[in-house]
Amino acid sequence: MLAIGGGSGLSAAKAVALLMTNDVGIESLEGDGRAEHPPAPTIAVPTTAGSGSEVSNALVLHESGKVREVVIRGRGYEPVAAILDATVLRGLPREPLVFAALDALTHALESLWSRGRSMFTDACALHAAAQILEALPKAVAGQVDGRNARGENDEVLQRLLEAASLANIACGNSGLALVHALSSSPAVDAPHGLQNGILLPYVAGFNREALSAEGRELVDRIGELYGAIGFEARFDSGQAEAGAMIDASRGHVFRSNNARESSDEELRELLRLAGAIASAG
Repeated sequence: MLAIGGGSGLSAAKAVALLMTNDVGIESLEGDGRAEHPPAPTIAVPTTAGSGSEVSNALVLHESGKVREVVIRGRGYEPVAAILDATVLRGLPREPLVFAALDALTHALESLWSRGRSMFTDACALHAAAQILEALPKAVAGQVDGRNARGENDEVLQRLLEAASLANIACGNSGLALVHALSSSPAVDAPHGLQNGILLPYVAGFNREALSAEGRELVDRIGELYGAIGFEARFDSGQAEAGAMIDASRGHVFRSNNARESSDEELRELLRLAGAIASAG
């Protein structure tokens, strides 16, 4: 299987690779290690610097009507090789460039406030987050003035792409946390990276006391980053329902992996600040 695309495309290709060797319905594989046979060997070529799915043994599928997204993972489900080539990012429009990078930044920072973190995941996460914070404004500027398209910004794009993979190596070993628990509802009509980017500063503030000095320093740079790239951490009117997002987080392994425990009321306040509309849940 040759998987080429962003996070959603790579997840779909990884699902097909599993179905090539397992004659079952894909939803029957939801969970950890449910496939009888390993997937067909897959080579991944990410075309966004975001999900890090090219180095992950997990895949995520969205099915309307479900409380949360379908996650399938297992030992050996990851691609056998990943090709990280910044030239494929040259023509990336602004929104997928920004949204994907904010997903990667969330992967790195969430790793720092997860219960499963270690000195190894911290090392990866701290470096990945620092690289993204530095490279993303330069990548966005290059998209605006045409340097990306002309191949004059490849060094910046390559750093961003490699940092996205490194961020997934961090969170893939530590586990994700509260941002991804809240952004797991298929009922929210917004790109995954956009949701994470909006939620990130509020959840980061919630978890600030659990961070190391290095982690707090990185978190304190989120506002500066958002100002530099013109990103507003707020949902558009009617775009997200607090009830659906809290429902998706209940019982979610990512919520329980968050260093600081959270009540539904605390989450409602975070979502209110983020502009999610109030709803039952």
